[in-house]
Amino acid sequence: MLKARARTDELFQLVREEGLYDRPIAERHRVIFYVGHVEAFDWNLLSQRAFGLRSFHAAFDQLFAFGIDPVGNGLPADTPADWPTRPEVERYNKRVREELDRAIERRALRLSLEGAGIPSEESPIASAADFVSAAAKAGEPFTRIIVDGRSGCAAAARLLSHGRALAPGGVQGVIVLDTAAKADFAQFRDA
Repeated sequence: MLKARARTDELFQLVREEGLYDRPIAERHRVIFYVGHVEAFDWNLLSQRAFGLRSFHAAFDQLFAFGIDPVGNGLPADTPADWPTRPEVERYNKRVREELDRAIERRALRLSLEGAGIPSEESPIASAADFVSAAAKAGEPFTRIIVDGRSGCAAAARLLSHGRALAPGGVQGVIVLDTAAKADFAQFRDA
């Protein structure tokens, strides 16, 4: 998947800036449409159905799924000004990739844990302490807590301390770091 993305990016980098808003075939979309189309296709196909993610840019989800349709049976009448800039599209693409990658990684982790016979539950960090407390109150305290690194060191430390206070046998803490957060590893280890 990463190689395919890199190749796609390389292909679109070949398009000169002044050519992004051209329409090489009169009946088709401008080139900029295709720069956002691949990620929008993945997002629209997977985000809600597979992972229950909410849109962060519904206008781009729609625009890059379908483009700007011509009125009636005529040729498209949109202008370059009707389309977002390349940096806007690249930011959208980057965010789509990050969101889907995180969702895929979470699903893979969950399936791996379940395959090893380790039950797992997911919760946003803001409500995780309540979840940990409820499990302990029910007599089934967590022995492992996995925290997404995007929550930050302080939030992870608070949650792990809370879990450890409620579990007589202790809690093993695991922080799932985003690959972009490798520099933060030491902070999480110390938390």
